[in-house]
Amino acid sequence: MLLITNVSSSNPKLYVYRDCEEYETEVAFSSSPRCVAAIPGTDRTVVTLAIEQSIQFIITRTTEKGDKVNVRFTCFGIAAGRDIIYVGGEGGTIKLLDINGTTLKTINQWSDDIYFMLYNYRNEKLIIIFPSKLRCVKSDGRFVYNMDVSGTAGTTLDRQGNVYLGGYQTNTIQRIS
Repeated sequence: MLLITNVSSSNPKLYVYRDCEEYETEVAFSSSPRCVAAIPGTDRTVVTLAIEQSIQFIITRTTEKGDKVNVRFTCFGIAAGRDIIYVGGEGGTIKLLDINGTTLKTINQWSDDIYFMLYNYRNEKLIIIFPSKLRCVKSDGRFVYNMDVSGTAGTTLDRQGNVYLGGYQTNTIQRIS
């Protein structure tokens, strides 16, 4: 499945495509969904609802909404590991949640807002996207590396662990090995 969020406040939806090409359906929200992450080994996906300071679970198989959990901060980025959900946002905060949405730990190490996050399964590290900066940390928040990037937009990983970062206003895609 391909899941794409529409951050438009006038049309807050998650679009669902089968086999990454055929439009299947959409899920409507009460506010703009920012980012989306599939929870490995489950039939659930989770999206951030920044304005509501919440995350919303989606049952992927049926595309029905599940529980909504208030994370108590403005959240933008989200990533999911094997049994942990990482929620990042305002003031560089990252909250680690279990797969049911219970907060396990909070990491506050940075001052810039976190816009996007990825979990790299190959080396169990988080890729965090700040305004014009990419940071890699271990899953407990310990620093690995940092680099300047042009612009800030959507991001993804390929199977080899390369990071692809879309450049907002630069109309570029950067590949970072």
